[in-house]
This record gives sequence, C-alpha cells and structure tokens, in this order.
Amino acid sequence: MTDNDGKRCKMIMKDNKIIIKATYYSRKKDYKSAYKAVNFWNKQIGKTYTDKNGKNYQVEFQLTLKVTSTPQIDAALDKSKEGNSYEIVEDLG
Repeated sequence: MTDNDGKRCKMIMKDNKIIIKATYYSRKKDYKSAYKAVNFWNKQIGKTYTDKNGKNYQVEFQLTLKVTSTPQIDAALDKSKEGNSYEIVEDLG
C-alpha cells in the first residue's frame, strides 16, 4: 500500500478519536490482495495513540478500495488527486 507523498489521506481528530481516511486504487488482478490489506487496517479495533502530553486517542481506519481499469495506476491517481496505490510487483531481488 503506497502513499508516496503522505498527503493523499485525511487525518481527522474528533474528541478523543483519530480517524484516518484514504482511498486506494488497485488493478483488477491485484484486487483480492488489496481488499485483504484494506480490510486488515479497517478491522484494527482498540488501537490507541498517546501524544507527548499523555493524552490518549482511539485510532480508527476508514480505508476504501477502488478498482481502476487504467493500465497505469499513476494515471488514475493523477486524475483523482486523492488516491493511493496498491499493486503487487515482482521481487527482482
């Protein structure tokens, strides 16, 4: 799961909760794996963050997944201006 510049997600602080929202784009061939990854984060219940002042926050993930038919995921990202990418790449190492 990639957010190259860290600016393509929203972090909302509301009361004692931090909500992280993001949209991920995947090719159809990678959808099953992408769905599992997004679902993994969305199911992270009970996670907390403590700031430097000792204040505790509940952390909630609200990630969504969209399949793109665009051959290049970067083109879909440029068009959306808000998405992130998920793709499986061959390990060349």
